[in-house]
Amino acid sequence: MSATLVEISNSERFLDEFLEHYLGLSFGSLSKREIDILLMHLLIKYGDLERRSNYELSILFRVTERRVRSLRHEAKLRYVSNVDTYVRTEFGRLLEQTQLVAEQEKILFVVEDAFLRDGIQARLKAMGNFADYSFNREILRVTYDAFAELLASMFSEAEVERFVDDINATVKAKHKLSFKQIIHAFLEGTAGGVGEQVINLSMLYVIGNAHRLPSLVASVTDIISRII
Repeated sequence: MSATLVEISNSERFLDEFLEHYLGLSFGSLSKREIDILLMHLLIKYGDLERRSNYELSILFRVTERRVRSLRHEAKLRYVSNVDTYVRTEFGRLLEQTQLVAEQEKILFVVEDAFLRDGIQARLKAMGNFADYSFNREILRVTYDAFAELLASMFSEAEVERFVDDINATVKAKHKLSFKQIIHAFLEGTAGGVGEQVINLSMLYVIGNAHRLPSLVASVTDIISRII
């Protein structure tokens, strides 16, 4: 493939990994489908294609979006070594790069990555929640409380506790607020009013960053103080 189409960051390592998997059992033992999955994995890893949409890759590779979705999903099923780390990392990027929509006490967000989407739904299900994707499988709808529980699951208990303690130390509430109550109030305050509102929640993913936590606490406190 022409370098003008995909810039390979480390062509030597790309080739080494390809041969490692291709010759892993015996020469020619991989099917064409398995080779396609392996190449998709390596092109994403060394060609920096992870941030490109399925549509963009379908144009680049001259195949259908359906085939791109399938290859990407299977590549991650086979080659992602730590699912928990992947879901945490990609969920953080999702918050940073995607505009979310607040609508009738629900958060709507697009998750094109089927592997990440499955990971999010598995976490929600484990907590007794679910995501509604009846209208479009790539658009997840979750309640404010379910979103708060999902967000909490992306951090350690110590990180969540520190955030909650810092908020309660600055917010004048009658009772100590839980993480879920804080996030629910923050979402209400950010959405502002009724109807569909586009909101930016990128700041929330610094809960686990001790250096940036004070500015987050100040922003969240300012918003939730108006409605508590």
